[in-house]
Amino acid sequence: WPSVWPQASGELAWYEDDGATQGYEAGGVSRRTITSQTRGKTLTLRFGEAEGPFASRVKLWRVVIWDAKKPARLRLNGRPAEGSHNPETGVFMAAIGNTPSAFDLEFIGV
Repeated sequence: WPSVWPQASGELAWYEDDGATQGYEAGGVSRRTITSQTRGKTLTLRFGEAEGPFASRVKLWRVVIWDAKKPARLRLNGRPAEGSHNPETGVFMAAIGNTPSAFDLEFIGV
């Protein structure tokens, strides 16, 4: 689960291999870069295009936004998407289907 705090910018190099063989030595991996950036009250997560011949086993990206004082509007590639907010814990969560293509998640109002 990628965990993100509003106001923090960062970058994560996501890496997967089969976990069972040495196929990674021959390049049998999947890589993608995930970046976060906050501008005003909008937090944007950019999931870069997956690279490498290994097919990711991630079916859903479960993203957790910490310190979310109120519910955010969520957009996936500019279109409305679903998420849930727990006002007691200040956590906003969303589950987004994985794709090898690049995609952007915007949490508006965090």
